[in-house]
Amino acid sequence: DPDQEGSYCDRDLDIVAEFIRWAMPEIKNSIVEGKAIFDFVDENITLSEIGVMPLYKDEGYFMIPDLKHDLLKIYKFEMSLFSTPDNPLRTLKSKLVDLISLKAPEANSPLDLKHSLIEKYPDLPNPATYYFETFIDFPFVETILPVAKRKLVRHGPGQLVGL
Repeated sequence: DPDQEGSYCDRDLDIVAEFIRWAMPEIKNSIVEGKAIFDFVDENITLSEIGVMPLYKDEGYFMIPDLKHDLLKIYKFEMSLFSTPDNPLRTLKSKLVDLISLKAPEANSPLDLKHSLIEKYPDLPNPATYYFETFIDFPFVETILPVAKRKLVRHGPGQLVGL
């Protein structure tokens, strides 16, 4: 009975089906475009290890330029492994700990920055430290940072070039 609350008539379902038919190509196009942007950014960010790396690499720091704001951002990170029966997943928690102008001399010396971090935060005497380099000027929070974090999670020991 179409007069009952909560019941739907064929016309309502036809409208929903028509909307889905219209939306699916739009959603697919957005996914294709998003993947192309992700791939481009991923290809244009390099990741390097800084200094002597510890055996324990699941905690440390990474440095990444925010070109729109002319800053080198330094994050403390911690990786965790969540195992499911079918798939082990790595997660990355990060916290911004410092900002340095890209014009400052120390921004050009990742190894000196690592030593400063060791002095400032003695709880990690030899932290795993990584440096991202990029020359593309995309939105930082929405694009650069998520792609960089995923790149850090994906790359295991022995796959990176040291600085």
